[in-house]
Amino acid sequence: MIEHSPSRGARVASRAHRQLSRVQRRLAISVVLALSPLAALVPGAASAQVVPTGGTLSICPNGALGGSGRLWTHAGTNSASACGGYFSFALANGSGAIGSNGSFQSSSLVQGFTDGRLLLRGNAGVAIEGPATFNSAANFTNHRISGLADGAAATDAVNLRQLNAAVSTATGSEYIAFGAPINGVAPVGAHTAFAAGGVAIGDGANAGTAFNARGAVAIGANSLVTYAGGIAIGEGARAGFGRITPNGAVAIGRDSYVTADGSLALGTGATVSIQLATNSVALGASSLADQANTVSVGNAGTGLQRRIVNMAAGALSSGSTDAVNGSQLFATNERVGKLENGDFGLVSFDAARGSVDVATAKGGDRVNIAGTAGRRRLGGLANGLQDDEAVTIAQLKAAGALDPTSGTLLTVLTYDDTSLATAKLAGVHGTVISNLADGQVASGSMQAINGGQLFQALTNTASLLGGGASVGLQGAFVAPTYSIQNSAYHNVGDALGALDRKVSEIDQRVAGAGSARVGTLDAGSSAGSSAARTPSASAAEVAASASASATPTPSAVIGTGAVASGAGAVALGDGAAASADNSVALGNGSVADRANSVSVGSVGNERQITNVADATADTDAVNKRQLDQGVASANSYTDGKMGALNDSFEGLRGEVDGRLRNMDRRIDRQGAMSAAMLNMATSAAGVRTDNRVGVGVGFQGGESALSVGYQRALSDRATVTLGGALSGDDASVGFGAGFGW
Repeated sequence: MIEHSPSRGARVASRAHRQLSRVQRRLAISVVLALSPLAALVPGAASAQVVPTGGTLSICPNGALGGSGRLWTHAGTNSASACGGYFSFALANGSGAIGSNGSFQSSSLVQGFTDGRLLLRGNAGVAIEGPATFNSAANFTNHRISGLADGAAATDAVNLRQLNAAVSTATGSEYIAFGAPINGVAPVGAHTAFAAGGVAIGDGANAGTAFNARGAVAIGANSLVTYAGGIAIGEGARAGFGRITPNGAVAIGRDSYVTADGSLALGTGATVSIQLATNSVALGASSLADQANTVSVGNAGTGLQRRIVNMAAGALSSGSTDAVNGSQLFATNERVGKLENGDFGLVSFDAARGSVDVATAKGGDRVNIAGTAGRRRLGGLANGLQDDEAVTIAQLKAAGALDPTSGTLLTVLTYDDTSLATAKLAGVHGTVISNLADGQVASGSMQAINGGQLFQALTNTASLLGGGASVGLQGAFVAPTYSIQNSAYHNVGDALGALDRKVSEIDQRVAGAGSARVGTLDAGSSAGSSAARTPSASAAEVAASASASATPTPSAVIGTGAVASGAGAVALGDGAAASADNSVALGNGSVADRANSVSVGSVGNERQITNVADATADTDAVNKRQLDQGVASANSYTDGKMGALNDSFEGLRGEVDGRLRNMDRRIDRQGAMSAAMLNMATSAAGVRTDNRVGVGVGFQGGESALSVGYQRALSDRATVTLGGALSGDDASVGFGAGFGW
């Protein structure tokens, strides 16, 4: 990672200046001068201007050892001079050419050597005006070169201004580019870090072509990043191309490129080719990822395919998203093959007959097909034919075990034995047979009769008997009551016997007295007499029919066959029966069998009570209109409360779901940043230079992260490290130092 702070440029320039100083101290520069032309000068053919401090210029011609040369003084005069050296050339304050190599000790000296070197020495330094050409190395140990113009050719020396400009082409404190020229004008092969936080390293590297490519990193010749957070590492690597500007794209490898958001291409020529292939990964040289949220290790278009090897076994569970390896799939295929072949003995298929056998090679006496959601239906069954074969619903309906319309299970009546002569019902306290149709009542009929037929027969019998005879609750027969001469008789025989006796007595009286008497008969008596009849019913007992019966006191009965057997009961209507205390039976055939109740019908013969006014008191009966209004009001109130409760619950559930999803994403981002930091640190661990940069990428749960770090080796025993990671809106940074001794 290369991170640039506001003082980054100043620090880089300072380090460059110190480095240049060290180079100047170490370089040995030899200046080659062509002394032969000077040595070949003849007396009077050359002159020199020297400083007015007694300086001289001495030149000895080639081969002048022991001969004479020329000497120029500061006054401009020249004279012959003995040459004590060979190839001598001396320039000094009051100097002379003495010595075989022209050596001379003075405050200022230019000395020539036979090996072509020229020595310039002086306390005031050396000033060279005009261009200077060096054919080999020049040694400026412990000296600076000042007034140096900007280098233009490839072999020209550069000055400090050019060095500082080479550190970065951008003027802002967040831009770093290595190799770009001064003022950001980048010729062919330059490096550009255009956007905030961008880094470009390598010939033609371009970290962003727009200001919105913040944090872009381009490393390698002609690498390119066109949008925020992108990374391109390798020659020709491109995170974005042309007008396509993906966010967070990463391309690593020569000629790799990515054009989709959040995608990674790793390997030479690896490609994420379309913008819709977001969050995809292309692994390996020439791999192609062209679908969103996928990992590709090859290219179907070119026939390139790879195996993923050395993969650990994935977790096998209902919620697992792990990939499985070959050994796991082999074990599954082996089990499936055994199932198909019947090796497990669970299911086997007879191809010749087309039949399937289940668990033929296993023990046990039960086959369970229930699932985790409960029991299952078994469909496609044919009607069973053998005693041990399953039967179908159609067979059960035909046998009367199921209702043909609703499919409801019916209890089946079975015979006692195969003779079918008797059938015993299994109720603990007997069994009620319901919904029995009317049986035929005729001579020779063997059909069962139902309760309705029996009730009607009893009712008809009671009507014939008179005397208040009736059929009460549960079909109980209420015996008649015949009142003869103030005596009650409850069966026909007793009543006829009493009547016979009374008739006999009357006959005897008539015969004995010879005159007619007036007899008193009960209103319920059926006896006829020519004498006047006087009703004997009390005010508390009212019977408005000869066959009506009002037994308790007080009771009221109106209607043929009506019975009021309860205390204070009222029976109004033919066949009405009020058997409970204080009950009222209104209408033909009505039955009041509960105390303090009013009945307007009987079971199966219900009646409506119409024209009921709206209730006003708590004990009044309500009509249908009031009931509908009450139900509607209750439903509206309940719906409102349940709706509000449901809205509150849905809101709470949505909020909790949102928080959990955000937490999952943050956990995945933290994991991705941890993986990125780890890979960044390990990738830079083996570098043995003073400045180390590491880049790492991490992934977890569909989230990706980028980590960049920088380490400076202060010495062999001390380092400082700065690194950071980012994933979406989350970021982390750390600083560390290491010491050893």
